[in-house]
Amino acid sequence: MQFLPERPEWLTVKAVVTAGIAGAVFSAVWEECVSMQARRRRARQRDAPQKDTGGAVNPFMNSVPQNFYQWRYLWPGIVLIPIRFALFVSGILGVSCVGYLVGVLAPPKGGLKEKPLGGWRKSMMLFASQWSARLLLWGVGVNHIEVVGERAGPTEAPIVVSNHRGPIEAFYFIAFHDVCCVSASENRFPVLKYGLDGMQVIFVDRTDPNARKVVSDTIKSRAKAGEYADGSHWPQLFLFPEGTTTNGTAVIKFKLGAFTPGVPVQPVAVEFPNDHLDTDPSFILGVRGPMFGLPKIFLRMMASWNNPMRVTYLPVVNPTEELKANPPQFAEQVRGMIAGALGVPMTDHEIEDMMLAITAVKSGMTAADGAIEFGKIKALCNMTGKEAKELLEKFRALDVDKDGELTPADVAVLLDLPPDGEILKGLFRTLSQRRDGTKATINFREFLTGVAKASGGMTASEKAEFIFTAFDLDGSGTLCDDELFCMMKLGFETVTPEYVANMRRQITSNPTVRKEEFVEFLAHPDNKAHLFLFDLLRKAKTDAGPVPLTSLDRHASFIRHREEFLTH
Repeated sequence: MQFLPERPEWLTVKAVVTAGIAGAVFSAVWEECVSMQARRRRARQRDAPQKDTGGAVNPFMNSVPQNFYQWRYLWPGIVLIPIRFALFVSGILGVSCVGYLVGVLAPPKGGLKEKPLGGWRKSMMLFASQWSARLLLWGVGVNHIEVVGERAGPTEAPIVVSNHRGPIEAFYFIAFHDVCCVSASENRFPVLKYGLDGMQVIFVDRTDPNARKVVSDTIKSRAKAGEYADGSHWPQLFLFPEGTTTNGTAVIKFKLGAFTPGVPVQPVAVEFPNDHLDTDPSFILGVRGPMFGLPKIFLRMMASWNNPMRVTYLPVVNPTEELKANPPQFAEQVRGMIAGALGVPMTDHEIEDMMLAITAVKSGMTAADGAIEFGKIKALCNMTGKEAKELLEKFRALDVDKDGELTPADVAVLLDLPPDGEILKGLFRTLSQRRDGTKATINFREFLTGVAKASGGMTASEKAEFIFTAFDLDGSGTLCDDELFCMMKLGFETVTPEYVANMRRQITSNPTVRKEEFVEFLAHPDNKAHLFLFDLLRKAKTDAGPVPLTSLDRHASFIRHREEFLTH
């Protein structure tokens, strides 16, 4: 039999199809190999003991790599993205249409906020929300979900809490469980808001100072409501106690809304094995822009064959009477369980850190400059996120070379001090939390910590120790008359060497003053007036001049200084 030669155009089609199939197979095998390596790495992290990170972890930065993996946008992304985009849009439209029917066209008596849905409304909304959420998961390529542990029912655990990376976790829990979530009010996107209202989502307005209490009361009432007379009941509450999204490298401080009701809570740990590729689903700061937007995140995930997900259900925590009376301790116990399951540390970052990180990036600093573990700052004083943001802006104004570090020269203009003087060196040495001595600078974390301490986070004795360290210019562990003179002249221009010598004789009979003697002297009620020297931390500068930050700034004379500091 004689075969006719194939036409050239058919040979071209064959070559393209063969190359496409080979590329698809290679891409799938490559993703599976990378996923396997990631699972092994995560297992080693979970088994390894947790370490003190010293504030080095930045949970608000999405540092996706730029490598050959980007080629998948040509194949298979060129085929997968249109199909998955259609699935994604179908999911949004499906739940929104049913939500519009349930909440607008045929709303229940009393509306959607007073009572849980029942009857046909509940059945329709549950069916629509679960299948729409599954379409959303398929739309972003989450095809394989590994589930570990057993989920507790609403009677066993009225509240479920999880770490928060982005919207994918919410898609999962809505798709496979009857749950009700808490979400920020800015997530009420057009069209989608009808679906969220139909699912009776609890919205929180972060700009409203009373919103936190309202949401906490709503969570408490729903968690303890039980079954109504018509047989309806609120669905299981699913909450993200972190209050914001992270990149999964740490578990940040929990808000207490899920723990104040005092009911059993089931912790859940969610992770994405391929998140070290450019498919990280974390809705946080981007490495090359102010925000790593949701459209870009979804596009990257849609172009991947598979974005695996691992969900670990941990044992239910039944709070004791001690934990019920102490919600912060209850929250820390649950947070520790989730961090242990993920193999990551716990940090004192809070939602205010995200706000500061965004402000830092927009002003030309790095996200790490703003992520300062605000929980530690709040432990020192009652500082708000708004005040910290204002201090970040003032810090930025002082930072002349815009490198995120204050030098003695930057502060010298503010305090009218010689930039190479020993007083500023002593102040920076005291403020700096880096003990290696490699840099005579302070970053925003150290600056804000100093301000927080000056605002009431230190006792009189601690302030006295701070002053002693700052003015121990030669590091001898004692203060001589010259060092005492420099300290006193910072507040009183008319002070004389004779006055300083007399004060030293009141403190000690020795020629120099030891730290213990100095602290004991200033701790005496009659001598506490000298502690106003500590207020030098509470000054910042704008173009208009010094700006008082709190009532502690009542001693304006402390910024007046002359060269006799060093000449005496």
